[in-house]
Amino acid sequence: MSKPSLIILDDDEQTGVTIQHIAEYAGLDSYFTDSPDEFLTRIIATPPDFIVLDLIMPGMDGVEVIQQLAGLDLQSQIIITSGAGQRILDAASRSVSAHGLNVLGTLQKPFSPKTFRDLVQKSTKMSAKDNAKRSETKALSATPDYRTLVTLESVREAIAKKQITIAVQPKFESRFHLVNGFEVLARWHHAEYGNIPPYYFIDIAEKHDLIDDLTRLVMQQAVPFLAQLIEQSSTSDFTGDARSLTLAINISALSLHSNDLFSELEALLKEYKLSPERIILELTETGAMADPVASLDLLTRLRIKGFRLSIDDFGTGYSSLLQLVRLPFTEVKIDRSFVHSAVTSDESRKVIKGIVDLAHALDMDVTAEGVEDAETLEYLHDVGCDLIQGFYFARPMDVEQAMRWLLQREPAAEEHFRVNALHAMQILDTPQEERFNRLTRLAKKVFQVPTVMISLVDSDRLWFKSFEGISGPEAPRKDSFCDIAVHDRNILLVPNALEDPRFSDNPNVLGSPNIRFYAGQPIASPYGEMVGSFCVIDIEPRDITSTDQRLLKAITQLVETELLSEPPRESEMNQFVFQHRQFETRANDLVSLCNRFSLGVSLFHFEVENIGCGNAWRERVFQSALERAFHDADLIGRVGDGEFMVLLVEDSNSATSAASQADTLIHKLRNLLMIAELSEDGEAPSFYYGTCSSTAEAAKNLQELYSATDEILQNARKKDG
Repeated sequence: MSKPSLIILDDDEQTGVTIQHIAEYAGLDSYFTDSPDEFLTRIIATPPDFIVLDLIMPGMDGVEVIQQLAGLDLQSQIIITSGAGQRILDAASRSVSAHGLNVLGTLQKPFSPKTFRDLVQKSTKMSAKDNAKRSETKALSATPDYRTLVTLESVREAIAKKQITIAVQPKFESRFHLVNGFEVLARWHHAEYGNIPPYYFIDIAEKHDLIDDLTRLVMQQAVPFLAQLIEQSSTSDFTGDARSLTLAINISALSLHSNDLFSELEALLKEYKLSPERIILELTETGAMADPVASLDLLTRLRIKGFRLSIDDFGTGYSSLLQLVRLPFTEVKIDRSFVHSAVTSDESRKVIKGIVDLAHALDMDVTAEGVEDAETLEYLHDVGCDLIQGFYFARPMDVEQAMRWLLQREPAAEEHFRVNALHAMQILDTPQEERFNRLTRLAKKVFQVPTVMISLVDSDRLWFKSFEGISGPEAPRKDSFCDIAVHDRNILLVPNALEDPRFSDNPNVLGSPNIRFYAGQPIASPYGEMVGSFCVIDIEPRDITSTDQRLLKAITQLVETELLSEPPRESEMNQFVFQHRQFETRANDLVSLCNRFSLGVSLFHFEVENIGCGNAWRERVFQSALERAFHDADLIGRVGDGEFMVLLVEDSNSATSAASQADTLIHKLRNLLMIAELSEDGEAPSFYYGTCSSTAEAAKNLQELYSATDEILQNARKKDG
């Protein structure tokens, strides 16, 4: 089997040869030239699989070369390189696409060999898909010329005989990937010419006053579909919320003057006992702006009646932001051209982020259409996109296919997404970290159970990022309770496994570890899939109150926050003490949680004396003693030179027990420092401290605890001074 081929055009010989070596190492048969004429001659003779093209060339620049390539009917994958800015690269990439050429990506000089290899490997993985597309392209070349075959009379007849039907494409929640609704699409399967692309018959309908008739036909099929969908979803194992399912229907700008059309839609909804809130009317940006006064009048009336309104293909028009603010839209759909290039184009990412921020500021939802890969999905989730739609999840399908697909979604496909999301997090088999360990210690304390785990469910095993009460970091997935927990968003609660038919004969119940009580809250990945369970386990049966269930969910949300946060450097993973910013963010979350659930929490505030002038060792000695004395602490932070803070959640919410615990811990700390003084060559560090508790009777936020402990500490200084 021959190697994939690559031709490089670059005016810098050193750069070209370097790319050639990188390519050869990546398994490509490569050739470099700095002559545009030789480059074009070789491509005409033997078209390569890949082309690397530098934009800035003497004599003939990259854009001129692109224009020359456009006339060669190439299937080569083109990589654009340049030392120019990313916006210029993005513009050149769009130019390549506009000329009908294939863009693999852009590389801004200097670029790493890995970046180049990743691009090529991505293309190699997609080779099967590319071959399919090429076959499809050849097939399309033999298709009829619809511009001449689709006539006004044929469209009028298709509408009258109801030959135009609907297809639907699902829309998903960005976080949990639950089905939120469907978009309705018009489809015409012609008896002689096959499937007619919608553009041709919609264009004729708009030009010849048939668009309302076409829209009416779509509505007459869409509303019964929605009614059937809701009825079956509410009585099945549907994993979404049947009460929130919506249907999006595209509306032409020409229909904005047709009050009768929307009155008919209202009547149809009443007939099927559906609320107008179920319907999203989609209007393109340019259509909404064509007659802003008429748009404002009708769209306001539709909103008053309860219909939702979506502005489609947003970002492709040139409308006034003021007009967009004035119109009562409830949703913005980002145009697929930006979504398709989100991974490779910094410009597209900035546009998407701007649209999301603008829409949310105006209290609108945001839908991204055209999502086709996991990387794009991850980015859209990160910037806060609410809903997603695209081939990555599902293609458009007819009504019967949609019913089967929705009610019988393949568990294997769901599991594939879930495991891929877990692996993408790159957290499996990483070292233990205090940022997670503190949360398992907290759960063990507040729930008074022997075993707590942050359990991540891999394809064939459970791997524990943090654990208390067990000996090893992993266990088989088979027969595990966590395997059941990840298939739901709600807590899996098992008060007594012996009396639960799902687990009564489970080997983990009848034998070691003899589980009786299990409560597991699913852990969501940043992409929305349930990747694990934060679980508390006991060998005795027990009940758990609704308040405790909410507490377990709240602690799990802190786990999810840690999964979203930037991981520490490898050298910091085992550190018990957090630095100032890391401590303060976590401390605020922890105190808020304690106050919300009436858990007592104490703050200890320490200042170490005489750490300057070559005495930095005093701080190190104090920190070591502090870690040992407060080894069960829920959070320790170094917030300044010689300044430390400790948060400790109480076992009891009594002020007396808090004070008693404080005395015991401070006494232990002083003893450890005395031992250090005997072993160190010099006087052990002295310190001042203040402590204050937040209780159910007298709750304090973090700032109030800071102020109270500082006042106590400063008063102690004054007393000694």
